[in-house]
Amino acid sequence: LFRVMGSGLSPDQGTLNNQPLLKYFKNNIQSISVHAKVLHLSRNETNKGPDLTNSLTGVLTRFRQSPVAFMADIEAMFHQVRTPLKDCDVLRFLWWPNGDTCINPEEFQMTVHLFGGISSPSYANFALKRTAEGNRENFDAETINTLERNFYVDDCLKSVEDEETGINLASNLYELLQKGGFRLTKWTSNSRKALESLPESERAAMVKDLDVSKVHVERALGVRWDIVSDKFGYKITIKDQPATRRGILSVVSSIYDPLGFVSPFVLLAKTILQDLCRSNLGWDEQISEDALHRWQNWLSMLPKLERIVIDRCFKPTDFELRKSIAWLDEVENAESPEIIDDLLCVGGKLRHAPLENTAKHQVILPKQHHVATLIARHYHQLSGHSGLEYVLSLTRQKFWIVKGRLLVRRVVNDCFDCRRRQSPVAEQKMADLPKSRVTPSKPPFTFTGVDCFGPFNVRRGRSLVKRYGVIFTCLTTRAIHIEVASSLDTDSFLNALRRFVARRGNPEEIRSDNGGNFVSGEKELRSCIKEWNQDKIHQVLLLKNIKWIFNPPTASHHGSVLERCIHTVRKVMRALLHEQTLNDESLHTLMCEVEAIINGRPLTKVSDDPRDSEALTPNHLLLLRAGPPLPPGKFVKEDLHTRRRWRQVQYMADVFWRRWLKEYLPILQERQKWNQPRKNVEVGDVVLLLQENTPRSSWPLARVIEVHRNRSDGHVRSVKLKTSTSVLERPICKIVVLISVTWALKILKIGK
Repeated sequence: LFRVMGSGLSPDQGTLNNQPLLKYFKNNIQSISVHAKVLHLSRNETNKGPDLTNSLTGVLTRFRQSPVAFMADIEAMFHQVRTPLKDCDVLRFLWWPNGDTCINPEEFQMTVHLFGGISSPSYANFALKRTAEGNRENFDAETINTLERNFYVDDCLKSVEDEETGINLASNLYELLQKGGFRLTKWTSNSRKALESLPESERAAMVKDLDVSKVHVERALGVRWDIVSDKFGYKITIKDQPATRRGILSVVSSIYDPLGFVSPFVLLAKTILQDLCRSNLGWDEQISEDALHRWQNWLSMLPKLERIVIDRCFKPTDFELRKSIAWLDEVENAESPEIIDDLLCVGGKLRHAPLENTAKHQVILPKQHHVATLIARHYHQLSGHSGLEYVLSLTRQKFWIVKGRLLVRRVVNDCFDCRRRQSPVAEQKMADLPKSRVTPSKPPFTFTGVDCFGPFNVRRGRSLVKRYGVIFTCLTTRAIHIEVASSLDTDSFLNALRRFVARRGNPEEIRSDNGGNFVSGEKELRSCIKEWNQDKIHQVLLLKNIKWIFNPPTASHHGSVLERCIHTVRKVMRALLHEQTLNDESLHTLMCEVEAIINGRPLTKVSDDPRDSEALTPNHLLLLRAGPPLPPGKFVKEDLHTRRRWRQVQYMADVFWRRWLKEYLPILQERQKWNQPRKNVEVGDVVLLLQENTPRSSWPLARVIEVHRNRSDGHVRSVKLKTSTSVLERPICKIVVLISVTWALKILKIGK
């Protein structure tokens, strides 16, 4: 800090805002604000710089490693780091010499970094790192490592094995920091001998007298540390806060627990807060009676946290390093095991081979031990996620894992990266056919599937217009009915449906695909069907007592009956059209002819034996004959009686259904694929969402939030997914299961 002499401030410099800051137990000091703005800019709007601060949790965890602990602080750390001269102009401020406000203030300028400056921690930590780097050759590795890893900004927390080591390390640290222009002071330790080795002026205020009969509580990065008992504890001060979201958040946030010792208890309050957030309650609105009761119960238990004490050092007092490592219950399959350097190793027959000793006598490990799993996982990642045999060969360069092939196979199969690149899509045993496919003696088209195809160009005057086909398929008899639609809006589809109902009767159930199931080439068809007014369609069907069922999106195999019929229709139309352009009347006629041809296709095997009955076709039920009428036969007068003709028609329908049951249904018995039951997809599974014509590396991740179980066999064949942007419904053949929730819970249980 120095007084600025000269012509004064330039118009774009400005000064920092400052005022006295009064603190209890401390001298009055001058506070300089770096938040004040000049020309709409603040000193804290500069670049923050890289985050060079060590992890708070890491420093505290390393502080708990060994029995002898000490703590120190760098005096005025930010003020020991100079600011470049070209940047000092932004650190000017006005102040009265000797605090005399009766005279004009004078201009001063800071030459060091300020407390509260956004870039100060980065500059100071950089200077600390450079101190360690520049003196690496002059100090031992432990001192350098302490400076690099055991400082959290200006606080040093370190634990060592014995007092002598601690005294030497403290002396070396003090000298090392002096090399960088820093002074390490306010020393605290749980070792009286270590404190006695330090000058009284360098000790913290609470331990200057070395009276161990008193309770000395220090703050180790905010954590209460009783240096006499060497334990961590809590001091709870409950502030009166209203029972609102804002008040609950304030109380929960006031519990400082960086190491998570009481996180299970705090989690109860966070769960209450989460429930209030889900209910869309305002920040200052009164909470419900149930939430208030839970909150008050939690508050009543909060003071009991002060009873919790945790040993600072997590290493047992009787801990000692043992060198002998052997698993005597896992060596039955080892080749002549030997003890080498207190390790149980493989004897084998390679004693004279030109290999390293570790490759000839590998250390024996049991496959169920966690260390063996870590070793297999390490070599799997080291080898670039190679396969079973290569990873096993790498592990056997140093280790012989009993039944290692099983372990390596499990590690490879459980690898997330490998599953993402190589796992197949999920599958499940093919479901039984629904009742609509196997129920006889119902009128044709009682159970109907509907789909659209096209468009077809039709000549109308001098212009070409588009027409579409609407195909209705009887799910039981496989008969089809085709209507022509002038467009694919909702009204045009409903008119086609009304014509179908008028000619074929009222169906009980209609199944159809979602608009997203159409192939990518039929973009116009897909977009039109997506724009259908579903409410209007459902209202019309409700009046006719028709149940409408949609297949899951992108699950074209759920409507394979319809897809196959559309494929057949297109095949026949290509043979009849020969690239011709028809008018409306010709297109209607063509559709009727195509319908007749397809309804005459055989459903059963066509026999070469003339003595066998003709193959069963849908026309046997629709027309009571296989196809076009034959030449007229001989009629007798009795055939004209109405009752006789009704009995004849009924008899022919019964013949159709008997043959349908005996000849057609057995063909549907065999499952062509998906023959074996698989593990069901579960809620919480993490999956990869398959996307056609997209590289696998670009497929998005999703989480299963709902499963749809089949009522008859309990298998899951479609799920609801939540991605980062939307909620989707997909069949399981369109997902790849990466992490099963059952597997994850099992791993967590093993870890505990």
